[in-house]
Amino acid sequence: MTTDRIYRREIIGSASRLLMAALTIGSFAAFGWVATDAVRSADGLMPVRWEPLAGAFVLHLIMLFALMLLWVRVLSAGWTPDAGSPAPPRPRLYAAYSRSWLARYIPGRICSLAGRALLASRAGVPAEAAARSMVIEVVFTYSAITILSVALLSGTKIHLFLGVAVLISGFAVFVAGLLVLRGIMTADRANTEPCSLWRRALRWADRFITGGSAHSFSDILGGVCLYGLYAGMHLSLIVLVAAAFADLDISLAATLAGAWGLSVTLGWMSFLAPAGLGVRDGLAFALFSQVLDPATAGIVVMSSRILMLATDVVFVGATELLTLGLTQIARREAVQPGLDPRLTGHSDHPPSL
Repeated sequence: MTTDRIYRREIIGSASRLLMAALTIGSFAAFGWVATDAVRSADGLMPVRWEPLAGAFVLHLIMLFALMLLWVRVLSAGWTPDAGSPAPPRPRLYAAYSRSWLARYIPGRICSLAGRALLASRAGVPAEAAARSMVIEVVFTYSAITILSVALLSGTKIHLFLGVAVLISGFAVFVAGLLVLRGIMTADRANTEPCSLWRRALRWADRFITGGSAHSFSDILGGVCLYGLYAGMHLSLIVLVAAAFADLDISLAATLAGAWGLSVTLGWMSFLAPAGLGVRDGLAFALFSQVLDPATAGIVVMSSRILMLATDVVFVGATELLTLGLTQIARREAVQPGLDPRLTGHSDHPPSL
């Protein structure tokens, strides 16, 4: 390698590190701006009810475990292990998910996604299958959150019937789009003629997105329903947090939920900011301030961030304990005579970092 190439690589590396540092500082500064307004009035904005905050904590913990189980289910549906290599034990997949979860707080969302793919590959999952499962997770999750958010805002700000129409038509279009995409990609599977560039691209997309599996209408509908349920829980979370600091009616609760959903989606799209820090919080604060006084809006946003961070840490710790317990149980059961170790999820190696 020439000196010029080494020099250019060092410059690019230094520039990327500076960019990540600037994004991190900017994200924390934006969050600090939101938090400052809340702290200024904190004396008069202590939670009037602690029960909703406790409920929000429990709900978020349930959401994280549900999302982890959904990911494992999506991974299993899109990948069939070879005959000579059994499927990896579930505890190792749980560990891969939880250990990559806190990587969301590292600038650049790719750290979390790449970390999960790496840990899953160490458990025996092909990188392509892990990447496919994460793409499906992201598309289904944030599509459902966006549809629900737009429907809620349309129903509260324009008309209730419009909100219902947006909800039904949004999910109908989403399901129809997935079915059309599946039909386009799988239509050419049986064709053995020489491939054009377009057909090669379709076959690559078919292999990457579907894994060669023929997902039925019921599979797609089931995925939409499950991720739609998760999205509804996500929007309910901010309502519980806000209910601890303000009296909410149905209209105000729906408006806050819709605004929160849009903030979550746009915050995820700003994938360079760690866990959407600053972007999601700033957008939520700006939208909440339209229906709440700025001090209350600020304390709600700040409390939601702190609560979710605390729940993330508890989730990772609880999953580690669950993984350790399941591994120990599997090892004890695997030594029983006549019991197939593959049925117990036994592995000779514990989950690795």
